[in-house]
Amino acid sequence: MINIFSKSKLAPELVLHSELMRIIRGENIDCLFQPIVCLKTGKTFAYEALSRTEDNSIFDTPQELFNNAQRFRLSCKLESVCRKKAISKLTELGIENFVSINLCPSFLKGLCNDSKLTRKFIDDIYHLRTKLIFELTERINIEDYKTIINILNLLKKNGFKIAIDNYGSGFLSLKMISEIAPFMVKIDKSLIKKIDSTPKKQRLLKAIISYCHSINTLVAAECIETKEELEVLCMMKLDYGQGFFLAKPGNKIIACSNKGIEIIQALNSQTFSNQTSDNFIGALNQYVEPISQDEIVYNVVKRFKSTLNLMAIPIISSSSPVGIIHKTKLFFTLGQRFGYDLYIKRSVKNVLETATVFEADTPIEEVSKYVINRDENTIYDAIIITKNGAYIGMVKVHHILEHITEQKIKLATQSNPLTGLPGNNLIEEAIESRLNVNQEFAVMYFDLDHFKPFNDSFGFEQGDKIIRFTAKVIKDCVDEWDSRGFVGHVGGDDFVAVCRAQGIEELCMNIVDQFDKGVARFHDEETIEKGFYKSISRSGEVKEFPPVSISIAVVSTIYRAFKSFGHIASVASEVKKKAKGIKGSSYYIDQRQEVS
Repeated sequence: MINIFSKSKLAPELVLHSELMRIIRGENIDCLFQPIVCLKTGKTFAYEALSRTEDNSIFDTPQELFNNAQRFRLSCKLESVCRKKAISKLTELGIENFVSINLCPSFLKGLCNDSKLTRKFIDDIYHLRTKLIFELTERINIEDYKTIINILNLLKKNGFKIAIDNYGSGFLSLKMISEIAPFMVKIDKSLIKKIDSTPKKQRLLKAIISYCHSINTLVAAECIETKEELEVLCMMKLDYGQGFFLAKPGNKIIACSNKGIEIIQALNSQTFSNQTSDNFIGALNQYVEPISQDEIVYNVVKRFKSTLNLMAIPIISSSSPVGIIHKTKLFFTLGQRFGYDLYIKRSVKNVLETATVFEADTPIEEVSKYVINRDENTIYDAIIITKNGAYIGMVKVHHILEHITEQKIKLATQSNPLTGLPGNNLIEEAIESRLNVNQEFAVMYFDLDHFKPFNDSFGFEQGDKIIRFTAKVIKDCVDEWDSRGFVGHVGGDDFVAVCRAQGIEELCMNIVDQFDKGVARFHDEETIEKGFYKSISRSGEVKEFPPVSISIAVVSTIYRAFKSFGHIASVASEVKKKAKGIKGSSYYIDQRQEVS
């Protein structure tokens, strides 16, 4: 039997409305979950709750369903059913990760106009506040920004996280993102599709990533469907991704595909995870006066001859690079039969080459891998550097290779021999470089409790094992939390981490949890059973000491402005005392605000 309403565009208005009401009243919605994957480790960071109709419907796709709900002003009612089903399903499945759920602007506006409804909405889901991420779609025009921001701030104040969905598809500007200050921005599929073969998309996405990271907002890519797209997105240092190539939506808890994990881990195993400002390509930038593509070749030849060390000239249009001219290749072309007569009086657009372009905040290691993998005919070509898409200079390839060699020597000589982590000088550089660009970030100071009596009782070898274990726990957790994070080893049992500040409490809890789960194996069975061991205290007395625990002190530029590395260290020492005053493994986040 043929269903004459199988396509919604053929269905009369009344039938469409009736079908929507049937779905809403009967709550005929099923919830599937698709993993949002960390593009550094391949682990599942969160799940997005996706709604589908439970039975046959005249709406062929979820998009048709929600488009018609918006058209008939039933979005709030439909999304209410979807949220209810998602929350019920995530509880049933026992999902421990974050779960993202959609919120439409019209629903948020309704909350602003009804304080009782707002309180009820928050109270009903308050127990899930550390788990839920509310996604605000960018495809719907928000007419009353101020009202929406007020309710979003209220949700954030109550512990919920906010994400911008479908960014790049519609209405939100970067300025608006800075005002909302979301936990995450999810890039629309229109920017992700074929990004591996679309340089313009890559440049736009680099600018978005750079901006979002500067305000402590995570960036995730939607609809990753090919291996090539995933590879480019990993190289561009996106935080997270989702799509059919990684995992399809399912009604059970699923992880990233083995193939996806392999690619992600292979790409990330080759990069430096601890980077300072000197490790970005912009640090090697040298300004070379660019020319327009209308410049005559004769003038370019004249300029090359008058400046002996000049090997390449960038070509720009409206401040953006459109190509490059290399001296050796231009002279080779002109030296061919009829080459001089053919090109010397024509514009450079007839002889320009495609340029290799990188944003200034791209890690040098990433650039070097790209350069080395180029065709041997172009391996020594110059690199053009941009900032937010605008030309700022160039870098010679041999300068990149020299810098990497110097950095490896520096890292080897300034790293802690026990853990291999950067030492004091590099820690100071990591903090100062962020202060210099007014970046929002957090500094975490780690200290082991009762480590000296443990060393005295269990021996230095066992003590060294705990130090290496602590370093691995901190580094693994920070790397997963922030792909641009930094972990250093001050010495002894003291460590420092520098990373994004937003939601830092979750990172603290994860480190404490991972530490407490693993530290028991370094103690004997009797100590674990009794909960203490006896050792000599600093005063020379025999005392009972509990198993080793970890204290974390956190300071952040979110709450106050810091003038220098020394200023941060001074405040952190105060906070460290607070953390160590708490029994067992603990953390203390300084939220004191600067008094003006």
